[in-house]
Amino acid sequence: RKRKWLRAEDQIVVEEVAKAEEEGRKPRWKSTGLRLGIASDSVPKRWTNVLDPRLIKLPFWTSNEDVQICRAVEHATSEGCRVSWMCLSRELKRPSASIRTRWLKLACRNVEEKEWSSEEDALVYEEGVRALRANRSPNWAKLSLGKRIPKISDRWWAKLHPKLVQGKWTNEMKKDVVEAVRRAQLEGMPVDWRGLGRLIGKGGTNVRLTWSNSLNPSLKHGKWSQAEVVMLVQLRKNGLAWTAIGHILHRAPITVLRKHRQVTKC
Repeated sequence: RKRKWLRAEDQIVVEEVAKAEEEGRKPRWKSTGLRLGIASDSVPKRWTNVLDPRLIKLPFWTSNEDVQICRAVEHATSEGCRVSWMCLSRELKRPSASIRTRWLKLACRNVEEKEWSSEEDALVYEEGVRALRANRSPNWAKLSLGKRIPKISDRWWAKLHPKLVQGKWTNEMKKDVVEAVRRAQLEGMPVDWRGLGRLIGKGGTNVRLTWSNSLNPSLKHGKWSQAEVVMLVQLRKNGLAWTAIGHILHRAPITVLRKHRQVTKC
C-alpha cells in the first residue's frame, strides 16, 4: 500500500470490527480488504496498530512495560521460537510496531559507541555523496565503522548531508513542522521526523527536539506553581524520564530538566 489510509476506509474497518463483536464472530478481514481494494493482511494491521481504541498511545514507556518486553524476547529465545509481537501487543495494548522499535532501543542500550572522528565522518560523507550521485540508497554496512547502521544513517542526515540547512530555524520551517505534526495527529499516525527533516533541510532528531521543546502548542510557559514543582520531584523519584514528565506536566523536556536541577541543586 503506497497511499495513506482515508478516514472513510478507517471507518469501514471500525464498523466491521463492531459488527463482528455484535455477532460474536471474528472480523472478516479478507472481504473488507476486497471491498477497500487493499491487501487483506493490511486491514488487521491497521486495526491492531492504529484504530483499536484500547491502544495506549503515550510517547513514553513504563519500566514494567520494558520488563515485559525483555522477558517475552528472552523466553522466545530460550524456546528457540519467534517473538509473538501481536500477542505482546494485545497484552501491553501497544502497537506491535512500536513494541518492536522499543525492543531495538532496549537491546542497544548496552552497546558502547565512541565519539565520531573526522575520518569516520569523511567515510560517511563520501558514501552518502556517491549514493546521491548514483541515485541509490547508501550502503552503510560496507563502511565497517563499528557503529550501528541507524547511528550512521542519523549522522548522515543530521550532520553531513550536503542539503542540510545550517543556522537558525526560519518561520517557514516552523510552520511546516507544526502543520505536518497536526496532519499526523489527525490521521492517527506517528510523525516521520526523519522524513520531515529531509523536507525542510534539518536532521530528524533536531526536528523532533525542536517540536518537543518549543513548537508544541500544548506546552505551558511561564512560572512554575508549587504543585508542579512537587509533582516534578516526585515523578523523577519514581524513575520517569524527562520526556515522560514533560508530557504529564505539559512542559518542554529541557525545561523540566533545568527546573529539576534548580530545585534539587544537582
